[in-house]
Amino acid sequence: MDSRVISIVSGKGGVGKTTLSINLAYALAKHLNKKTLLVDANITTSHLGVSLGIRNPPVTLNDLLKTNKKEANFVNLINNLDVLPSAISPLRLKGVDIAKISKVIKRLKNGYEFILLDSAPGLGREAISVLKASEEVLFITNPLTPAALDIIRVSEICGKLGIVPIGLVLNMVRHKPYELSAMEIERFTNVPVIAEIPFDKVVLKSLALRKPFVEIFPNSKPSREVIKLASIITGEAVPETRTSWLDKIKSFFKFFH
Repeated sequence: MDSRVISIVSGKGGVGKTTLSINLAYALAKHLNKKTLLVDANITTSHLGVSLGIRNPPVTLNDLLKTNKKEANFVNLINNLDVLPSAISPLRLKGVDIAKISKVIKRLKNGYEFILLDSAPGLGREAISVLKASEEVLFITNPLTPAALDIIRVSEICGKLGIVPIGLVLNMVRHKPYELSAMEIERFTNVPVIAEIPFDKVVLKSLALRKPFVEIFPNSKPSREVIKLASIITGEAVPETRTSWLDKIKSFFKFFH
């Protein structure tokens, strides 16, 4: 089994990159039945483990960057989905070289169909190292001019590195007059918009609950868009599932708790 290694990148922080990474990984594993590894490749300001409520993971990316291990005891979030967080403490950065991440990913490739790398924002050494470890890239931005403009610079670097762009995800879309449209963003970034995730309070509630919104609010608009995105990336249709009345009732009450 040879993995598709996809880095999820943005030109700036605060656009929802980690949230997208978590929910896309969940959608690939749960709805497309793909063996997936989600990696927190942002070692200097790691958030992924915290976002999932993972405490004291058995192994972190920091650990693997220091060793030559081919196997590790990853956190298993659900069937088909493993998570490799980065260490939260800055003290764990000692002796860690992010440039070695390509070697780490190569050691893990045969065990997964998809490896998603939640990259550091911007174009610093950390982000560039993650891009070099990738074969494909998924861009994410908000429909606002400063964030969208940064995608142009990131896209240019990806082109020079020979990384295949999957497309661009617009996040926190409100369809307000001050927002750029998907067509406008495509025009000046030259990257196709393949998903538009609406701004929705279910995302905020899921962050507070430290759960993927695709898991706890599967019928919400953001969830449906992320599941559709997973389908686009795999090129496969999502198998039809029927939601029982009991599951619908549970989902309804989760919304208010």
